[in-house]
Amino acid sequence: MTYLRLGSDTDLLAVRSDSRTMSDQYKCPICLTPMQQPAQQISGGEHIVCPRCGEYQITRRVKTVIQKQLESDHKARAVLSHAVRRMQEASPAPPLITDELANQLLQSGSLPSPAQQAENLILWLGGNLVAPGETVELDSRPLTAIIGAIDESGVEFILDHRVRVWVIWGHFRALGAGK
Repeated sequence: MTYLRLGSDTDLLAVRSDSRTMSDQYKCPICLTPMQQPAQQISGGEHIVCPRCGEYQITRRVKTVIQKQLESDHKARAVLSHAVRRMQEASPAPPLITDELANQLLQSGSLPSPAQQAENLILWLGGNLVAPGETVELDSRPLTAIIGAIDESGVEFILDHRVRVWVIWGHFRALGAGK
């Protein structure tokens, strides 16, 4: 997993890989990100808390269909992950992913353009920085779905570009040992 830190203490934008152990046994059915805990069984489905997609509920049928339908389609997984994460902004209750909703999101959804991803990043930073010049540590897993990138390297690309064009102040470097 990759962590990012923005801050003015050392004018640093850092990317750090962390080898925290998460069980490969518990993976999000949408994005396949390892989860810290198993899904909680609910009536007709599961309650999922995914570091990337966020908190949502999914019917058993959709879980099975998604796993087969998206088996090797990384872009479709990213589209669904982004859509599920965006749904959480509109309501405090975890969204319920049904057959109809999953199909609708996959058919009509798309990932934002790189310019829109950069805008999503700036909006997220604006909502999460306490004040100008403050430091914020970012986990690229949820940020991947929040900005609408296909994967963590897409997040790093957008961050690197924002630094290069002076939208974000800092230097880009890796921290710690990566996996």
